[in-house]
Amino acid sequence: MLVVRGRGEPVLYLVRADGRKVAILAVQQGGTWLFVWGPNTGIRADWSPGLIRTIAQAAA
Repeated sequence: MLVVRGRGEPVLYLVRADGRKVAILAVQQGGTWLFVWGPNTGIRADWSPGLIRTIAQAAA
C-alpha cells in the first residue's frame, strides 16, 4: 500500500501476515536513495529482485 501524505511524502506500507503494517520510507543520503523501515534497518533503493526479497523477509 502506497500512501502520499499531506506534505507529499510517499510511504510504502507492507502488510505483514499478522495484519500489522511496516512503514518503509524512501530517504536520500549523500546522493543515494535508501529504503528505511527501522531505526537501524535500511537498504539501497535499486529496485532489484534482491531488494524486494530483503524487504519482504525483514517485514515477515
